[in-house]
Amino acid sequence: MQQDPPLAVDVGKEAIDDIKRNFISVQEIIYPVLPVLALLCFADIIGQTYLINSDGVPTAAYNTLSLIVFFISAWVAVHYVLRWHLHTLKGSVANNGTWFHPNDDYKNFFFKALILQMVVILAIFVPLTFFTILPAPVALIVNIICWCFGIYAVTRLSFILPATVLGHTPSIKEIWDFADGMVGRTIWAPIRASMKYVLAYLIYLIIAGMIIGFISAVTGIVIKGAVFNIMVFIFIGIPGIALTIFFSLVYVGVLSRYYLWGLKNRTDAYGDFK
Repeated sequence: MQQDPPLAVDVGKEAIDDIKRNFISVQEIIYPVLPVLALLCFADIIGQTYLINSDGVPTAAYNTLSLIVFFISAWVAVHYVLRWHLHTLKGSVANNGTWFHPNDDYKNFFFKALILQMVVILAIFVPLTFFTILPAPVALIVNIICWCFGIYAVTRLSFILPATVLGHTPSIKEIWDFADGMVGRTIWAPIRASMKYVLAYLIYLIIAGMIIGFISAVTGIVIKGAVFNIMVFIFIGIPGIALTIFFSLVYVGVLSRYYLWGLKNRTDAYGDFK
């Protein structure tokens, strides 16, 4: 009889506890890329201020900037995502490839992760075209269905990432079958484990906004321009980067743990591709 995968709540908690126990390793893999991510975040904030028309329509320059920011962010993020996979799977973050001096492992992991991200983007934006040809309620339902399937499919195929880290070479069909029964738990585990941190961030944003509004109302000073950009970067951008990295590490921990469980319990059933 086939075993059920571990509960999402347990795997999510293990992933969070692992980050807390090994925070020195977390700092080691994050610090080299923080300046780059912070610079990209600030560039995007500047772009939103000066490269979007008064009617809210992005200019071609802003779209170009967003594309550049996306690709560089994806490239740099592999530095810590790949290493945290290694930590969870092998117990070490050591890897010779860096975002500035990538090796073959780094490049291979990046291209597979990029393909998955592109599938997510297509699943989000392509269905939006239905709003031009279908009644709004119908188009909304079609979009929700497409978004849900996109998330499901990408999560199921994401098991190719820990496989790549370990040097395994499963086919798309093999990894799709391998992930059977683990997809919903892989999606829910990091959300459930990170929920209180996301909630704390949202409360922080509300309080920060109220404080800034209060200061502006009392002093009569309208915060705008360069001062506004710097404040957004410090009080929203930097905490947002930290939360994004944290959630990424939790997701990586969850994904790798379910992959290891699958290797122990599903190799014979789904084909020995190790």
